[in-house]
Amino acid sequence: MRGALWLTFMLLVLSVVPAFCDPLDDRVSPIIKDLEYLSGKGVDVSNVTRSLNAAIRLYEANRTSEAASLLDNISSEVQSLKATAEEVSFRKAVTKYSLAALVLSLPLVAYLAIPRVYVYVWFRLHRGWLVEKRRGGGE
Repeated sequence: MRGALWLTFMLLVLSVVPAFCDPLDDRVSPIIKDLEYLSGKGVDVSNVTRSLNAAIRLYEANRTSEAASLLDNISSEVQSLKATAEEVSFRKAVTKYSLAALVLSLPLVAYLAIPRVYVYVWFRLHRGWLVEKRRGGGE
């Protein structure tokens, strides 16, 4: 959740800076778009967001060579995350729908299982009882 908020904050900060100021925008904009895509797919991008923030701060401190190398690392990490994004999204969907199916099947399981459990417990509790047959009588 904090990663998504931080990503939103980063988008706001970068949208305020005019596009003609820095060549940094040309490198950061595609990374941010990819981070939005990955975040939408459910991939944890908090570490990449922190690294991107650090690269921007390095650039602001006029340490452009360090910022450029960090941006290269971030870009390669984003590409590797994009390769696994569909798998992560598929796993989350399967988990979500499996949980929904489990919850929806609970009434049916209870309907079928509770009477059987009750009868089993009743027979186990009464297994030592003897049934006597009475002879005679009016009936």
